[in-house]
Amino acid sequence: MRIEKHGNGFRTEFVINGQRYRPMLYKEDGTLCTTEREAKAAAPRAKIKCEDEAKNAVALKRRPQPADYELAQLFAALKPTWEIRKDWKNKQRAIAELIHYFYEVKNVRRVAQLSENDITDYITWAMAQPIPRWFGGCHRDPDADENARFWGVRYDREGNEKRRDPATMNQTYLTPLRLALKHAGRIRDHEGAFVFRNLPHVQRLKTYDREATPIPDEVFTDILNSDGPLHTKHAAIIALCFGLRESEVFDCRIKQVEFSPVPGIRLDPKRVKEKRGRLQQGSPKAMAFLAELITQARARGVEHLITWKRGPNWPWAPLSTSAGAWKKIMDGIEAKHGRRWRWHDTRAAYITHVATTSGPADAQVMARHVSAQTTARYIGIVDERRRVAAVNATERPCLDAVLKTLDPAPAATPPMESPHANVVALKKRA
Repeated sequence: MRIEKHGNGFRTEFVINGQRYRPMLYKEDGTLCTTEREAKAAAPRAKIKCEDEAKNAVALKRRPQPADYELAQLFAALKPTWEIRKDWKNKQRAIAELIHYFYEVKNVRRVAQLSENDITDYITWAMAQPIPRWFGGCHRDPDADENARFWGVRYDREGNEKRRDPATMNQTYLTPLRLALKHAGRIRDHEGAFVFRNLPHVQRLKTYDREATPIPDEVFTDILNSDGPLHTKHAAIIALCFGLRESEVFDCRIKQVEFSPVPGIRLDPKRVKEKRGRLQQGSPKAMAFLAELITQARARGVEHLITWKRGPNWPWAPLSTSAGAWKKIMDGIEAKHGRRWRWHDTRAAYITHVATTSGPADAQVMARHVSAQTTARYIGIVDERRRVAAVNATERPCLDAVLKTLDPAPAATPPMESPHANVVALKKRA
């Protein structure tokens, strides 16, 4: 270890891990060494300090190990891809719940610690959680801490807390976790080898498949004659005339409507489920109705065809859904017809009517289904072979004497008292 005069003091020189160091020498009180004797006493202290700095530099340059990679890093790596999608807010809350459960409840932070049993335990825990509901309106931030009191719980028609169904778990909660682990399986180290092997499998919960229940014409007439808001009825007419989904109806704008050369609604590929832009053609009657809505929208000074006002002094604003208004309309429909229909059943009515009048192939094209199996779930209820088979099933001698005495099946379900009416009355009274 060499010591030499430098300026007003002394410095030493040595090599650590192939790097040359030339620190100035200081006494214990922090001043420069002025004599060679003081410099020789300070040289070991300077070397020890440089060795500590070299160790810290090596630790900072150390490559991440598989044991250091955490679940939150996986979600952060996929954030640029997710945050441009429409469901980013819901996905954010799902990711926050996943991180809270695995970090706080299970104490599993790193990817290498995650097992299939942990994922199974999370599914069991998540399925038992009630579905949250936001009561704060559209002018408050749902994610702000001061607005936490505006979050509540959804209740079913019997007044019980609603739990998450398998379809919600698959789409909202398990899909982000599955994509994050899939991203982890593609990570390679500096030598090109895969970092993670034998990652846990995220199962897909079994969902319930149900056949389409198109809204009958007489029920749709009652919907239009109900005391529901006018914008909901207009949206339902557009859905029945063009077969659009709920989000597509309420997002329809003036610039999307084309009257020539082919009349219809030009769908934005960024705003539809199949991510394909196309012209959804309409009949002359449907286009005349859209012309009236365009005139109404221009008079209101908006670009959306379906808008509403909160009050007399509020501006016209677009909607993203009409769940509340549709629920009130269905309360009256259930009291008269004994059952309820979903908003999506208007699209089912469109598809089944096209299949009956034009055939299954045209129904698939107009419904914009990629797979014919999806269309088959809609048109199965109007299959002629099934109708003939049901009729032939009762052509038996043992049933002739009994069935001939019965009245024909009623055109609609007999009216009944809605079980939801009592729950609604109790909530309003409370």
